[in-house]
Amino acid sequence: MNLQHPPTQPFHVSGNIARIVFKIVTAPLLQWSPHAVTEKVLNLSKWQVEYADTPAAVLTATKSQDRAHYGVTGFKPSWVLKVVIKDGALFNYNQVPFSDAIEAQGYTAISYPMASAVELSKDAKFERGNAACGRTRVQPGRQAEHLERSKELGRLADIFRYAAKVVVFCAQLKCDHTSLNCPWGNRIWTIPEILHAQNVLRMTRKETDSGIVTTIFPMPGHVFREAVQTKAAFGNQWHLYAIYQNSLNSGSIPWQIAIHSLVVEAIRRDEAGNFHDHKYLGKALNGLLPRRAHLDDLGRGGWNDLAWLLELNQGFYNAASLAAICAIPEDSSVSWLGRPIQPMPGNERLQAIVTALPVSPPAFPVETAMETKIMKASSGCPPLMIIGGEMIGLRSHLRRDWAGLYNNPILRPIRIVAGGTLVVSAVLCLILVGTLNIFPALGIFLSVPVGHVILELLVSTMFLERKGWIFLSDSEWSDVETMQDKLGYLDSNLRKLKPWGKVQLVPKWQDPIKRPCISGKFVDLEHGIYVEATVVERPNVLVPLAIHGNGVTCVLLRRGNRSHEKVFGAQKVGIANFPPHVLAQTTKMGTMSIGSQWEEKSKTEVCCPAASVRQSDH
Repeated sequence: MNLQHPPTQPFHVSGNIARIVFKIVTAPLLQWSPHAVTEKVLNLSKWQVEYADTPAAVLTATKSQDRAHYGVTGFKPSWVLKVVIKDGALFNYNQVPFSDAIEAQGYTAISYPMASAVELSKDAKFERGNAACGRTRVQPGRQAEHLERSKELGRLADIFRYAAKVVVFCAQLKCDHTSLNCPWGNRIWTIPEILHAQNVLRMTRKETDSGIVTTIFPMPGHVFREAVQTKAAFGNQWHLYAIYQNSLNSGSIPWQIAIHSLVVEAIRRDEAGNFHDHKYLGKALNGLLPRRAHLDDLGRGGWNDLAWLLELNQGFYNAASLAAICAIPEDSSVSWLGRPIQPMPGNERLQAIVTALPVSPPAFPVETAMETKIMKASSGCPPLMIIGGEMIGLRSHLRRDWAGLYNNPILRPIRIVAGGTLVVSAVLCLILVGTLNIFPALGIFLSVPVGHVILELLVSTMFLERKGWIFLSDSEWSDVETMQDKLGYLDSNLRKLKPWGKVQLVPKWQDPIKRPCISGKFVDLEHGIYVEATVVERPNVLVPLAIHGNGVTCVLLRRGNRSHEKVFGAQKVGIANFPPHVLAQTTKMGTMSIGSQWEEKSKTEVCCPAASVRQSDH
């Protein structure tokens, strides 16, 4: 009996009556055959269709048309600002092309927050500086120069790496720029500007009787970064700690951890600066990872640029780690990337257990009653392909356990008596047939199985099928106490459930603000454990991604019929941490794509349907 639908629905009562009549009529046939064999025969009819997709690599879409697809080191800036100072005051400045003479003399790079530069220029009453610090209006004749400057951001790490000196300042008084609350240290551009600087000039402002005085402290770059690393450790910012640890002693931590820390910290700083579209995320990270992108291949959007860099560094970084910490995206067009969780002691322990990489989804046909349509990916980041993973199919509803007599240990005495009755009746039938008492033998042959079936039906009303996981929304099952009362009424084995997450340092993901959410609980019907989670749609599949803390972080997916839904692969609808024993409940899968929305490309194009294979539920 399906318990998700009320008995008031049409055909509910008549369907159950028909099922009982069928069981009783076929009782002799079913009961005189081994129960396990019967169950296996019935399971042969359970199949599902899996599509065999062949997505293209993201690199095949490169604009640079370079066969290697990797950018090379280019540390020379295209332009520098020539400043003339006389008697301690700014006399003149102008922008000049970079030359061999400038390279031989050396140049100074300045790292600062824009708001601090504006404040300092106001304090100095420098009107021209005010204009220089503001945003530049691009004149029609200087469009090419503006594009060149924008492209220059993609090699910012190289420009600062090979500068003779890097000046660091902010507008806060008594700030040495190593604390976690320094406005300079919370910029996304700080990472490429300081990570490999050779020499640092640290500008500090303090207030005296004669006014605000600025002092410059020169120091080696590694000494400055060691100070920042120490403050990061005291502030429990372990991703930031790992970044500077890698810069100071390259090879001390694996690239997997270093790249992960860089990506997480860059996204966090972009969010802190209210740059939620992550327009310059790829350019800020370019040059910090082992493989860099061509400058012409960046600038297509924040998540697109990040996915591009992740595939370029596929040999050094497994994108499953990033997917395991990203919350549900705010925009449904973004398939798997979202706001990362705040790094905390305990939940930063992360080990990917699958391999994942961004891919370019293929266009595929969707057959309708009238025509065949070709679908293409809408705007958003490239889908994530999970390779060699495992999955758990979630139950869509609760069901009565028709084999409850055999599945519950507490009924073992009754099961022994019932089974013994079948054996004794079978022996008695053979004796009666041997003595030519046909009708008594026939009566026993028919009546005993019917009685056994009636016993099975009575027991089935007392228990649920306690296999697998199911999602129970709070709108239908209320709080934990109410859920336990309802489940306990249906099955006494589920009257007391154990929570997962309260004492296990389980990571917490932020719920999306722009999308309606469904709060609920995932219940392990076999072990009586529940996990609280929030989803944007009801999931039907979960895929383990990583060992996270002392649990297993799984992505919650909604996989539908592709001929009816405009989705490539499966949609990410949530993320949650589960007990480790879920790894013993999974089934193997070849690939799984966390895809994006699709839109109609053409109503006239026709191509062959996608290949498919059939695979058992089990």
